[in-house]
Amino acid sequence: QGTVLLFSDRPREPFAGFTGDAGAIREAVERATLSAGGTDGNAALRRAAALLRTTEAKERLVLVYSDFRRGWDLEDLARLDAEVQDLDLRIALVDLRGGRGAEENQGVLAAELETDIVTAGQPVALTVTFRNWAREARRRTFAVWVDGQKRHEQPIDLPAAGASPGEAEASLPLTFDQEGYHSGQVTLEHDDLEADDTRWFAVQVVPPLEVLVVDGDPQLDAARSETFYLARMLAPEVSGNVAPTVIPVWDLGKTSLEGYDVVVLANVGAMTPEKFSELRAFVQQGGGLVYFPGAKVFP
Repeated sequence: QGTVLLFSDRPREPFAGFTGDAGAIREAVERATLSAGGTDGNAALRRAAALLRTTEAKERLVLVYSDFRRGWDLEDLARLDAEVQDLDLRIALVDLRGGRGAEENQGVLAAELETDIVTAGQPVALTVTFRNWAREARRRTFAVWVDGQKRHEQPIDLPAAGASPGEAEASLPLTFDQEGYHSGQVTLEHDDLEADDTRWFAVQVVPPLEVLVVDGDPQLDAARSETFYLARMLAPEVSGNVAPTVIPVWDLGKTSLEGYDVVVLANVGAMTPEKFSELRAFVQQGGGLVYFPGAKVFP
C-alpha cells in the first residue's frame, strides 16, 4: 500500500488515501513536474505522518525526493521528529541533484525591475539575485536576454554558503525602444541542476503617464505655489515616465479629463457639480486621483 504527496505551497495528493496499484504510484511520480512556486516540505512530511497513522501496517516508510534547496524549516523538522516518535517510521532521503551537484549548485533566485511603470527610451534598473549552495565562493557568468536578443553579459562573484546559501546581487540598466509587451530572461552558466539557472521576467512598456495637476492656490511668486515642487518632481527630465500638465484651479471647469491617466488636486477647495460628476466617472473608469488637502479644503 502506498500513496504520493507532491510538494507545493501545500501538499497535493493525486490519490485519496492509500492504493495498492504500484503502477499508478510510479506514473504519478514520473509525471510530477518542477514547481515554479513556493514549496513546504515540512507540511508534506506532516501530512505523510498523518496518513501513516491511519494504517495498521507494521512498517511505515517515507521516501522524500527533493533537491533540498528550499522549503525546509530545520527547527520545525526537529519538532516533527519528536511528534512521530511513537510511529515505527523510517524516512529515506533521495537527493534529486545527485553526485557533485548536491553541493555544487548556483542559481538565479530573482530578476525584478525597479518599477512597474516603464516608458520607451528611459532606462530602468533590473536587479538580479543569485544564490550559491557550494561551500566555496564561485565566479559564474550570467547573461540578460530581451525578446530573444542578448543585451548584457558579465561575471558575478558568489560568496560561499554557510548556515544559509551565499547571495549576491547585480543591478544593470535596461532600455526599451518600443512600447508594448516584452519578455526577458536571466541565464546563468548551467551546472548540474539546470532548472534554477534561468529566471524569466516580463515588462509592459507604456507611453508616459499623462498627469493633470490642478493648483488650488496659485501665487504670483511661483515658488509659493501649491504645485511648484510637485511639478518639478514630475517633470520628464526627473521622473522619466510622467508628462505633467499644470493648470490653475479656475481652469479646471473648462478642462476635459479625457486623455489623462491621473488627476492631482493640490489644495482644491471646491468644484462645480458637473466637474465633480466628470471626475467621479473618470475614477470609475480607471483613472487615478491624488488629493492633497490644504487651507482651501474644508471637510
